[in-house]
Amino acid sequence: MNLLHLQYFYEIAKCGSISLAAKRLRVSQPAVSKMVKSFEQNLGVILFERKRNGIVLTHAGKEALKSAAQIFTQAHDLEKKLTQTAAVLTGEVSIGVSDNLAIHVFPDLFDRFKKMHPKVNISLFAGTSSQIKEELNSGRCEFGVFYSPVHANENFVTEEIGRVEFLVVVGKRSPWPKAMKKLTLDNLQKMKVPKISSRLVDYSGGTIPAHFHMNKMGLTEAASIEANNHEVQKKMALRGHGYCLQVRHSIEKEVRSGQLLIVKTPERL
Repeated sequence: MNLLHLQYFYEIAKCGSISLAAKRLRVSQPAVSKMVKSFEQNLGVILFERKRNGIVLTHAGKEALKSAAQIFTQAHDLEKKLTQTAAVLTGEVSIGVSDNLAIHVFPDLFDRFKKMHPKVNISLFAGTSSQIKEELNSGRCEFGVFYSPVHANENFVTEEIGRVEFLVVVGKRSPWPKAMKKLTLDNLQKMKVPKISSRLVDYSGGTIPAHFHMNKMGLTEAASIEANNHEVQKKMALRGHGYCLQVRHSIEKEVRSGQLLIVKTPERL
């Protein structure tokens, strides 16, 4: 049995909603649905009944929930015991992290880490992938977390730790959403909505995920505004200066409040 599948099932069962569980797990809703479907197929049983007003646990699902609750309670207790009895870690860890991850994801991770290891000091560098690679090569960072792929000639050991979803967004207060019947890429291009993007100069010799996805969608026009920081790009979109490509975790609050509107794309990025 895959424990990750079990964890996804457990979160959905507790929340009573796939979308709510996806937010807690910080993954996309389709990814959670796919994981649960795979879990059901592997077990050969149906755990949830999908209804219009939500999901309901089947008899097998209720039994699975009881067992899952016991498993994760025991795992939590074990983790607590081990952390209490483990030797106290001291020292410093130096990390390089992509700027939007440093702002939106890593604070929560640091909270958990500092509770477990309060005497470890953290040195964080936030920047572009190219800048983080420079920090690693210079020895100023011990490891880095970023989006751009590492090339074969670069002397790094790498591991994929997760995936993110990119979204094309435009500010609600901008003039274009009202002028469009539907927020689509075709309408975006027909109305010549200005593009807000990253500075190419900051990624010399590297592959920029945002530019890669924009080119893939045919959004190849020159940027009206370039900024080396995703938060700046987001603020420019919020102020009505154009559209930009953002990772979901950096714009969740603005999308929920309706300040940023998602432009429909032909496929999930």
